Amino acid sequence: MKKLPILLIILSAALCAANDYDRIFLPQRSFCSSAMKGLGDAGIAFPLDISGGMINPALAYSYRKSVQDVHGSVFASYGRDSIFDNHIMPLGASYSTSEGAMAFYYRLLKDKGEMRQNEFVLNISGQLSGNSETQGAVDLGVNFRLENFKWGDRPLGSLPQRVLFRDSTGEWSGDSVNRWSEASERGSVMERRLLLDIGFFQENVWPNIDFGLTMRNILGYVWSAENPDTAFSERLVSPESADDDTALVRTYYYKNEVGKTRGWTRGKYRGLAAGIVYHLPLGENFRLSFPIDFEFIGLFDKKIKNRAIFRGGIQGKISQNFYLRVGYSRAPEFLLTGINGFKNINVFTGGGGIAIAPVKLDFYVSNLSFGTTLNFDY
Repeated sequence: MKKLPILLIILSAALCAANDYDRIFLPQRSFCSSAMKGLGDAGIAFPLDISGGMINPALAYSYRKSVQDVHGSVFASYGRDSIFDNHIMPLGASYSTSEGAMAFYYRLLKDKGEMRQNEFVLNISGQLSGNSETQGAVDLGVNFRLENFKWGDRPLGSLPQRVLFRDSTGEWSGDSVNRWSEASERGSVMERRLLLDIGFFQENVWPNIDFGLTMRNILGYVWSAENPDTAFSERLVSPESADDDTALVRTYYYKNEVGKTRGWTRGKYRGLAAGIVYHLPLGENFRLSFPIDFEFIGLFDKKIKNRAIFRGGIQGKISQNFYLRVGYSRAPEFLLTGINGFKNINVFTGGGGIAIAPVKLDFYVSNLSFGTTLNFDY
């Protein structure tokens, strides 16, 4: 079987494609906790404060054990990064007893253009099983997330042109090549998402080692509305000789109307992260902690490349009042062309904190990003 004249394919493939953000994946990489950011985003097994419940849902309850049996906590944060370069504002409040904890989180992410996301999270967490002779209790938490996303100045990306050939059954099949859209350069999109996360935490799974596990986006449902919508036109290309096949060229294009879709999130958004923290006491007033996390993106989708993400850090606790942190991650860069092919880069962070009960102030800095968090326990 001979394919369409090579010239047509070369001309189509040579046209450029525009970068786009993955709208679900990108905000989940952004700032939630200053303490975790200072550790390179490692810490799903490190209950530093209740803001960690946004990363591992179990930590909202696990943090209670380090404070008192019954307590409430509130926190407020502010930060920026290279994408959401106007405001990132996570807020939260929780109330915990020995039987369980409930927390509410809100986060605003906004760039200097017209991209904005509002997140509302209900957290429910508690103890799944008690202490054993050699290991600590196992805590379980669940996050129910509602996200509202709006992008009013969205660059339009490339659209495919498909070259199809009729097979032996009479059906058309073939591959896609990119072409540059001839529509206007900007569009808009609005999305509403319901997502579910589950997290686990166990203290002293081995001597001086704690363990955490998080499953993100286990279930998700998305409503979206995009303007312009996409459509396609088709044309037949006649064979040039008796040895060639008739080809169907399907060209996709933008049309000026709102296209609405809804449906469950695909398997590529389901992620699993596992982490440990090793605690090394060095005297009465000094302790080092070494959190290490590994995250795996899209375990339910074999098409995704470079799925492993590494994060690690070191925290030094000086007396009961001061903390110093450094972190490193080999993680996706902020600018994505789609989760299927994200590129990992090296990210270095640093930070610290001061705790004067019942108040704790944390901060972190990195390249083109920073954040600070104020916690209050009562």
